[in-house]
Amino acid sequence: MLGPVQQLTPQQLQTLGERLGAAHGRHVVLYEVRQVGIGANNGTHFVAIQDNGARIGLKASNRVADGNAKERLVAKIADVLALPNACPAVEVTAHEIPVLQGQGVNAIVWLEGSVKLRDLQPVEIVQIRADPRGYLFQYGQWMALGLLLGVKDRHTENWVWSSGSGRLSMIDNEDCLQPGVVQDFYPGIDLAGERSVLKAMGRSAEPARSLAAGLELIQDRFCTRRQEFNQVLAGFDFAAGYNSQFMGLTSAELIDTVFLNLA
Repeated sequence: MLGPVQQLTPQQLQTLGERLGAAHGRHVVLYEVRQVGIGANNGTHFVAIQDNGARIGLKASNRVADGNAKERLVAKIADVLALPNACPAVEVTAHEIPVLQGQGVNAIVWLEGSVKLRDLQPVEIVQIRADPRGYLFQYGQWMALGLLLGVKDRHTENWVWSSGSGRLSMIDNEDCLQPGVVQDFYPGIDLAGERSVLKAMGRSAEPARSLAAGLELIQDRFCTRRQEFNQVLAGFDFAAGYNSQFMGLTSAELIDTVFLNLA
């Protein structure tokens, strides 16, 4: 759900588009900028809509300390661990939008053709539940990252899904570096089916096997890329000493922990 169109002149749209293009290494021609109508940061959250329909979010995350930097940290770690459909986040200025003047802003490339899980149509949910393997495989990967980095607020407003391409991404990740909690990830699992059924299946049968495979993939990748992971953390003063109880787990232990808590 989008809010009002911002009254930018053609020159302002051109200048902002050029700045976003330079930040993300792409050609950007803007059609309009609109406020994002719902969300914890909606007062300082906008979306720049390109002439081809592609979208780049412009967001000042002020609700948590170091929110902008934390969101960029999660994006960098997602890149290091090769998460599926990760949305790049780069710091820019967006003084063309009055409320963002003088503020640091993250320019975040939105997943093409996606909507928030909360906004999925009933027929789209039916399609996911008819064969949730692809959805759960991606969800397991993002869940592993979320537990490693203690990402909170994992309700259905903070995930996006593209029904056309079958792609999932975790968004609005600025509330992070806290203790990871399996139960925080229930909403997205519940969308795909009954947690009790997945728990009863364990990792041996589909679709639970797909969730387990996603968890395993990223946890194993974290173990092999731990040095790169730590280098990203060290680049942010507030994150240099962060540690998570999930960092010490093998992929098998992570899967056991998650499935044990699918109550």
